[in-house]
Amino acid sequence: MVELLLIFPLILLIFRIPLLLGLPLAHLIHSRPGTHRDSGQRRTDTRQQALFRLSYPQPVIFDFSRGRPQAFDVTVPAGSRWEAIPTFHLREESWIGLCTKAGISYVFQASIVWGSGSSIATPGSCFTQDVRSYLVWGNYGQMLPATVVVRADAQLYRTLCSVAQDAKLYFSLCSTPAWIRAVYEVTGWVPYYGGLVQQALVRAALYA
Repeated sequence: MVELLLIFPLILLIFRIPLLLGLPLAHLIHSRPGTHRDSGQRRTDTRQQALFRLSYPQPVIFDFSRGRPQAFDVTVPAGSRWEAIPTFHLREESWIGLCTKAGISYVFQASIVWGSGSSIATPGSCFTQDVRSYLVWGNYGQMLPATVVVRADAQLYRTLCSVAQDAKLYFSLCSTPAWIRAVYEVTGWVPYYGGLVQQALVRAALYA
């Protein structure tokens, strides 16, 4: 404990030095005329993309090749801890349906009215989200890949996949404000801890 108390101020100092010295310089560079417009990268064109192999924050594959507006496949590879972001719907027409196609998945639902509960879904098992309830699902056990057919707004999820695919590029995109790009760049100058801060910034940009 004593060692931690001694090291903690040093860590703060390591962060503060590049922030105090580098942030104004990086901001000045990114704020120069034409820099914000020309130096950054551009979003990936996903208008014709049907398969999204995402690796952040955990590996997962979204397959929209069916071409159906209300159905698509999601495969969680073996060993991946990916799970769907909790969803909540107030209207029946916004419900989400899940049908396990391969492997074994788990479904957790919580409702103010009906309480909470979890289910293990084997191939052929289907599940429908109740109105006014939270729904989370993922790969049960993570020993084998699990593929689930999701019945929901495919266009909405394609848009989310497009954003997630470019999550790590957000801080170098032309459309990202110069000061945000500068903060991300400066934190990268800090050994080890800077990488952790950058990961936290990516999560904040993606899920905020």
